Amino acid sequence: MLCCVLTGDLNLVSTLLSNFFLASYSLINFSCFHASLSKSPGWRPSFKYYNLWVSLVGGIVCLIVMFLIDWITALITVALYYLFVSYRNPDVNWGSLMQAQTYVSALKTTLDLNTTEEHVKNYCPQLLVLTGPIASRPPLIDFAYSITRNIALLACGHVIQTIFSPQTQRVRNSLSRQSYSWLSRHSLRAFYSLIEGNTLEESARNLFQLVGLGKLPPNTLVLGYKANWRKCDPVELKAYFNTLQ
Repeated sequence: MLCCVLTGDLNLVSTLLSNFFLASYSLINFSCFHASLSKSPGWRPSFKYYNLWVSLVGGIVCLIVMFLIDWITALITVALYYLFVSYRNPDVNWGSLMQAQTYVSALKTTLDLNTTEEHVKNYCPQLLVLTGPIASRPPLIDFAYSITRNIALLACGHVIQTIFSPQTQRVRNSLSRQSYSWLSRHSLRAFYSLIEGNTLEESARNLFQLVGLGKLPPNTLVLGYKANWRKCDPVELKAYFNTLQ
């Protein structure tokens, strides 16, 4: 830019500047369209004559004008925008439109499953694994994951026996964050469910009934082998076998 000013010829960068402005207008229009399409609760336009399709047409027209001015400069502008966003993308949760779109899509798909007729060819094992603390039984989780392989439900159940000391909500939230962090570090896609109860048998029964949503409930219970069954308390052993039943 400074060189063009010194030479007295701003036309050398006029097409590039025009393309940058048009790219900005196009992104703004597309953002408005996508916010309306995803039904984001944070997007509430107050303009009386606003229409999402006008925003889409405006974004497309800006892109067309960019390439009509100079298609080489338009490609350079798009590349620079992409590189800048990729390089300066901060690790901050801005509440993006993609998050709203993901939620709406997941909710719509889950509701559509309620009206979808089941067929034996589409059967998938949906597992509820009694893991306890999520990092205490990695082989059991790996075994269950080898069955689901990201194409079926995998829920990790954590039963806390709290006869005298129920957990606070802060502790429950902390356990949930730690568990999902562990699953993410090990590239395991699963849900985590925490339940409190007086006995293992009662808690496992309640967990099996509560986990899941719509047509995504668990249909298979997985729990580890009780290696110390010869030495453990008979009451504890009875609760283990009652859970199996």
